[in-house]
Amino acid sequence: MPKSFSDDADAPKKLATYTVKLADAQMEKLRAILAERGWTPFDVAYTRFAFKADHLKVNVSAYTSGKVVVAGKGTEDFVRDVLEPEVTGAAKLGYDEVLHPDWFESHAGLDESGKGDFFGPVIAATVIADKAAIEAWRKAGVQDSKKITEPRILQLDAMIRETRGVAVRTCFCGMPKYNELMGRPGANLNRLLAWQHATALDQALEDLRPHHLCTYLHELAAAYGAFYAADSVLVDDPAVKARRLMLCARTTSIMECGLRLLGIEPVERM
Repeated sequence: MPKSFSDDADAPKKLATYTVKLADAQMEKLRAILAERGWTPFDVAYTRFAFKADHLKVNVSAYTSGKVVVAGKGTEDFVRDVLEPEVTGAAKLGYDEVLHPDWFESHAGLDESGKGDFFGPVIAATVIADKAAIEAWRKAGVQDSKKITEPRILQLDAMIRETRGVAVRTCFCGMPKYNELMGRPGANLNRLLAWQHATALDQALEDLRPHHLCTYLHELAAAYGAFYAADSVLVDDPAVKARRLMLCARTTSIMECGLRLLGIEPVERM
């Protein structure tokens, strides 16, 4: 269901619009509820009916297509307290994680910005993240960029890029490159965007491929093994001993963390 949020500040807001598809019988039930409760009817093009309640700060428009749009500051309360319990009989608002668990699995999001030679470069971006990262970003205020101030966008961009376990890649096509590609036989904007999205996605996937971590852990283990074979840890000099014990502890910590990221539980001893 398409949803949007009010935009008077950067933090996530209560629902300001809500759209749902209703059957004919549900439409008539909704009409009767609104009329019985004294809502004010008003005219909206292509609707079966439309009502508003100024005291609740919410409008309801029921279109001939069967789509119902709820709008206003009271949207969330109306959907939760009236529309779902009395009309649809199904609690869905706020239950996305239960109803659509696949939305919260690790996945890639792709989008582009720019219009080419007259309106600046075309940039495609890919972000791959898991549920924990996405929830943290939403709490921090990540939402539609058109609803956030430019300084806040830059702050959130830095936060996203610095999140551990997340891959962020962009594919930049400046105006000279845009004109070169669009001048080729059979070229069109859809093909250009497809190439940019594919490039950014492939680079992001490359960043997260396990073999990079495996290679790093293997090299770290080899370096530590060479150190351990060449130098004794428990030496008489207290300062040297302390530094070497710290090196051992930090190497152990990194190895354990890396193995767990790969789904491998470290063992106490071999």
